[in-house]
Amino acid sequence: MSESERSNTGAMFKQLVKAWMASMRGVSDENNKNRMSKHLAIFYRQIRTAISKTLPDDWQRVWVLVEMEVDTGSLVCYYRGEDGSIKPLMSGVSLEVYSAFRRVRQEMSQASTPPLWSSLTYILQRNGTFSIDYGYDPVPIEDEEERRHMWEQKYLL
Repeated sequence: MSESERSNTGAMFKQLVKAWMASMRGVSDENNKNRMSKHLAIFYRQIRTAISKTLPDDWQRVWVLVEMEVDTGSLVCYYRGEDGSIKPLMSGVSLEVYSAFRRVRQEMSQASTPPLWSSLTYILQRNGTFSIDYGYDPVPIEDEEERRHMWEQKYLL
């Protein structure tokens, strides 16, 4: 085998190895995404159940603001009743729901690269559908009141 043939064979082998490695990363990434999706589905079901247990019978929609940093965080929850009034949801939901969102954040941090969300708004409809808006800005404690006010205006609370 000539020198140029060996060089071409070596280059082809390197390309095949690169392609195989890339395909394996794709399989691994897909498995990680599937695992994460299953875990997140479980967490979101737990969140929905925990919130639903604390709501009055006439609720139509729930808004949950979660702010979370490495060692601090908070949770605020409002709901709309059948009469259209919006009220804060105070009792029973905070710790269980906050803990579930902490697990969501941990799961997402293992599966993705920064930036990691620092706040989210979880909106749950009575029919079980939900949406999530993620925020990535820092959540300094001294700006909490202003952030909450802006959040309430954004979601028309």
